[in-house]
Amino acid sequence: MRLSKCGAQHFRIEIGYELSKDLWGRGLASEAVEAIIHYGFKELGLQRIEALIEPPNRSSRRLVEKLGFVREGLLRNYEFTNKGFDDLYMYALLKTDIRNH
Repeated sequence: MRLSKCGAQHFRIEIGYELSKDLWGRGLASEAVEAIIHYGFKELGLQRIEALIEPPNRSSRRLVEKLGFVREGLLRNYEFTNKGFDDLYMYALLKTDIRNH
């Protein structure tokens, strides 16, 4: 799990996670992201939490959607990796989304 203060002065953070395959399906990422959401909104006073997810990663997309994140759009050729340029979906959860979820 990583937290990046990509815009602390703007009251937002970006989260990301990566688990070994042997740990998949145990709810660890979900539990960690829920804790970050609670801490970020309650303790840090954040307005927005973002997650960038590769379109083929259905498990991560389902995880953040289950937690109330909204897919805001596709960032085309956003990231360069050893495979070339990757598209990423931008997901976000706003503090006000928690009250409505």
